[in-house]
Amino acid sequence: MDKAKFVKVLAAFIFGICVVMDLAGMIFQVSAKKRPLNSFALFINLVSFIVYVSTILDYFPLMFDFDGNPVQIQFYVQWMNTTPIMILILACLGTSMQDVLVQDWGVVVNAILWDETMLVLGLVQTMLGSSIIGWVCCVCSGCCMVVVFRRIHQISNASVNNAATTYEIASLRGIEWFTYMLWSLFPCVHVLYFLRRIDLVQYEIMRTFVDVVAKAVYTVALLTGNFCILDTVATLRIKQLHA
Repeated sequence: MDKAKFVKVLAAFIFGICVVMDLAGMIFQVSAKKRPLNSFALFINLVSFIVYVSTILDYFPLMFDFDGNPVQIQFYVQWMNTTPIMILILACLGTSMQDVLVQDWGVVVNAILWDETMLVLGLVQTMLGSSIIGWVCCVCSGCCMVVVFRRIHQISNASVNNAATTYEIASLRGIEWFTYMLWSLFPCVHVLYFLRRIDLVQYEIMRTFVDVVAKAVYTVALLTGNFCILDTVATLRIKQLHA
């Protein structure tokens, strides 16, 4: 087994653990508001788990870019399905004591559309390789990422304004900055590969590592972060009164 495949096996194992943790969160979570968040995280990790297992078992046909380099298009499909849910989770985290999970669907949908455009342009650049048009697509994809980050900041600010405690605000800002940092690593690794500063094996290992951390942080945040504290307390009090 080569190094890249071994790292993918580890990634699948970690995503499998995250799936179990998300299922446990859905089953044992007291707050009705946090259960949908666990289901969103479950979707993210389950899709990632299936994609990595399918890649390890060579279920996906190998494709090549215009330069003859192998392209694993399934990871772009995975990101197109999981990153919108990650944005949705960010929009849901700061609705403490609110009746709805998402306060402003307009900003969320706008962020998701820019996110999908970013990924499509990234895929086009990957297929075109190191051509001029390919690099133009890469720059345009980077510009879309800047817009996505601005929308995420708008979403986070709205969540902070709705937060009920300082602990919740700290958790919201923490996951926001983790998102910026980890998502920014993807284009950095991508550009290094197409500039031939790293080889294919190094690229796959680095991309897999960033992918795992970027997604697992949401499961960990939901389990350990100070989100929906007052909702949980209110639910517990109501249950005690009815006991």
